[in-house]
Amino acid sequence: MAKLKLGSLAALLIGPVILFTNYKETTEKKQIMQEGISTIAVPTAKISKRGRRGGRSYKLEIEYAVQGTRHTERVSVSKELYDKAELEPLINIKYLAKDPSKLVIIGEPMEKPEMYVIGGIIFALGAAGTWWYFLRKRPQQVAPPVMPVNA
Repeated sequence: MAKLKLGSLAALLIGPVILFTNYKETTEKKQIMQEGISTIAVPTAKISKRGRRGGRSYKLEIEYAVQGTRHTERVSVSKELYDKAELEPLINIKYLAKDPSKLVIIGEPMEKPEMYVIGGIIFALGAAGTWWYFLRKRPQQVAPPVMPVNA
């Protein structure tokens, strides 16, 4: 029971954190698309990792020119781009002039709408659990009527 109480409180906090983080990343990527400098990057390495439940994550190590110098960065990409990296060795990107390590690959999705759903569900479960364990009014125990004793 104590684990469920703690879990509901944790979910009440984690849900909004997921929502805020996803919103922040999305707005940052949109800003890079508007204000960024376009250039071409060359993939130098492909990295694939298998998760605990069988899922895979794909990353490319790319190299691109920033004001006359070469800059290397590791970015998460979709499986399609990961597979095409050897066939099409040039990738169009945009980066911020003030921070070249923040970049967006043109053509890749900028938003992760599933993270809004996941964050909302976790928050709703946390709110329901918190209400159930801490805020709801439990029914009062009614004592049986006392019969007067005639002495």
